[in-house]
Amino acid sequence: MAKKLSSTILVGEESGRLDVMLDSIAETLESDAEQATKRMVTLLDPILIIFMALIVGCIMIGVMLPIYQSYSAIENA
Repeated sequence: MAKKLSSTILVGEESGRLDVMLDSIAETLESDAEQATKRMVTLLDPILIIFMALIVGCIMIGVMLPIYQSYSAIENA
């Protein structure tokens, strides 16, 4: 990326249109940043869902296990 950036700046300096080239670079970098953010959010959604499922599962086990144990104790008595 740095090589492409430096070559674009060099072309802009040589052609006398540095402002246009810098705008082009800014648009490209902004687009790349937006795509990276979208990828991160896309990957983060399933991870958060799995994490929340684990939390809910632990809570359910914490609630259901004592109930099951009390039923077992009543059944054995």
